[in-house]
Amino acid sequence: MTRIAIVGGGRAATLHAEAARLVRGVELVGVGGRTPGTASLLADAIGAPDLALAELIQRSDAVVVAVPPTEVDAVLAEIPAGQPTLVESPIGPEPQPGGRAAITGRPATLTGANLVHAPIVAMGRRAVSEMDGVHHLTLRVRTPRPEARTG
Repeated sequence: MTRIAIVGGGRAATLHAEAARLVRGVELVGVGGRTPGTASLLADAIGAPDLALAELIQRSDAVVVAVPPTEVDAVLAEIPAGQPTLVESPIGPEPQPGGRAAITGRPATLTGANLVHAPIVAMGRRAVSEMDGVHHLTLRVRTPRPEARTG
């Protein structure tokens, strides 16, 4: 059984919490954050324990961080090196003072990207809505090979 903790209380945290509750072999140990707030409302709504960040980390095998981008560094600073972590919010290119850049020994953190509101996806959804019949939309993102990059 993999024990998952959710840090945050907004839409992304809700989606991760609901998914964790539906996956066989996964236990949602709790929802919470560094300070009381929307995470408490989410915990109440789904019947999960409302826990402080330290307790979430202690009880879990992996942590999903789904907080606003401005809070990501502060949350990551409290998660110990080696704790598997998925960050839902974008991680900006400029770390906050005392944030990620100051954390040593921290393994690479996975980052989830929700493209639902990306301009290219919105454009594709509009195009599909204008079509008749049944449709399938595939979005492929390509990254140039390192040797093909310039600059």
